[in-house]
Amino acid sequence: MVIHKGTHHIYSFAYVIEIRISNACRELIQNQLTTQAICYESGFNTLSNFYRHFKKVKGMTPFEYKKHYCMQNIPI
Repeated sequence: MVIHKGTHHIYSFAYVIEIRISNACRELIQNQLTTQAICYESGFNTLSNFYRHFKKVKGMTPFEYKKHYCMQNIPI
């Protein structure tokens, strides 16, 4: 993946974060992995960094996201 220099660097970094969070969301729903495992698998170095970026992008924590998603998709 190419990271652009100059003013585009900020946008490229934000894009990389969004892709990582998107992958983490998929993993949270599809797998029984721990949040820590998903954090590292998604390319984050620390849980606190993962939680901070996740909340910034999704507006909720990974736990809240998984809970919200599961409540939305309960078969009747």
